[in-house]
Amino acid sequence: MLDDILSLNPWLVAVGVNTVFLAMVWIAPKKLLTAAGIVHAWILGVLIWGTLNWPGYTVVGFYFLVGSGVTRIGMAQKEA
Repeated sequence: MLDDILSLNPWLVAVGVNTVFLAMVWIAPKKLLTAAGIVHAWILGVLIWGTLNWPGYTVVGFYFLVGSGVTRIGMAQKEA
């Protein structure tokens, strides 16, 4: 089933994947992004998936998660 999905047009998969992920970000109780940030992340995500497919998308997602974590740690240390 996963092979069938990945064999589809990568731009259609990109729209679907980003819509699902960013809908979860939108309804999450702890806000990671502003509304404008979600729109920009959706556009960037579609472009990344459409051009680099899932490997490139995974690298960018990892970069976002690590960067968010480091920022939170840095802010906590500054506020302490």
